[in-house]
Amino acid sequence: MKIKNRMDTFYYVIGNLYFIICFLLLGIIFFFHVNMVYVIVALFLMLILIFLYILYFNRYYIFEKDYIIIKIGPFSKKLEFKDIEKCFITDNYKFSFATSVKRIGIKLKEKLIYISPENMNDFLNKLIRRCNNKGAKKRKR
Repeated sequence: MKIKNRMDTFYYVIGNLYFIICFLLLGIIFFFHVNMVYVIVALFLMLILIFLYILYFNRYYIFEKDYIIIKIGPFSKKLEFKDIEKCFITDNYKFSFATSVKRIGIKLKEKLIYISPENMNDFLNKLIRRCNNKGAKKRKR
């Protein structure tokens, strides 16, 4: 089952501002025939922008039989259900896989991962149902 990622307006605004600024810089550089070094820097910025867009807008989660896959652009993270200790909904700004302030925290044995699926409550209920161990609990943080 493939589940889409949720993204706050803040991330759309920041991403689009960066995109517009890069295009304006690139246009100014080509219009005024600026030094070739600036052209290379602008093209490098555009490549970074394209990569960030792939990361931001190509995020989803896949439930399999024994694990969940967190897919972010070309990268993926596989979480075994047996390794999940706790699941909870939280609001924070910590750097993570999540693109929303409201996110789900997944406590594994060795670390804590935050994700932001579209429908938090349904996702959390499915995740808890799939966990075989009794440690995975739904709680509000």
